[in-house]
Amino acid sequence: MNPENKRPTSYPMHLSGDVLKPDFEHAIYKENPFYMKKVVVSGLSDSDKIGISKELKELGADINGSVSSKTNFLIIGDTPGPTKLNKMQANIEEG
Repeated sequence: MNPENKRPTSYPMHLSGDVLKPDFEHAIYKENPFYMKKVVVSGLSDSDKIGISKELKELGADINGSVSSKTNFLIIGDTPGPTKLNKMQANIEEG
């Protein structure tokens, strides 16, 4: 465990706060594939996850912390959560 923040260093942080609140009205470019789509970001460093999530929100994406049947995009890095991958694969197979 990392004594500074009391969580294991290998355990990724969960997104929280304003980044998880959709803001379609203020999207900077509404003609993009992420506008009004549910997006999950996984398998990246905490700072990369936050940065990418903020950029996607600016494009009008609805950022989520977990994959559901409503997830449109799963953006993954080198170490995505296996549950997220399995759920997204099931979504793809179900159409």
